[in-house]
Amino acid sequence: MDEFTQYIKSWVHYDNEIQKLNKNIKDVRLKKLETQTLLLENPLHNNNNINISDGRLKFSQVTVTQPLSLQFISMCLNDLIREPEQVNQIMEHIKNKREKRMEQTIKRFYNK
Repeated sequence: MDEFTQYIKSWVHYDNEIQKLNKNIKDVRLKKLETQTLLLENPLHNNNNINISDGRLKFSQVTVTQPLSLQFISMCLNDLIREPEQVNQIMEHIKNKREKRMEQTIKRFYNK
């Protein structure tokens, strides 16, 4: 078997392993989220610190900020600037100024 074919087989093997691990991670994250919801619904969670075998759990509130999407930026600009053409110009400028780069990659497609 030539070297290129061996690389293809290795790549497919690693891709399969990544898929299995990602599925397992997704399942564990869902279970963790379900358990977190149950913990936060329990009135005992008002005790901010709980000692565990290798440290402690701290219950706290955090502020989560919405990501800056182009749609959100456009909406905010439309709130401030009454000239739609000016907003369009600004949005085009933002879109054009984003860094772009070309990368080579391998994509896998599955037979149905």
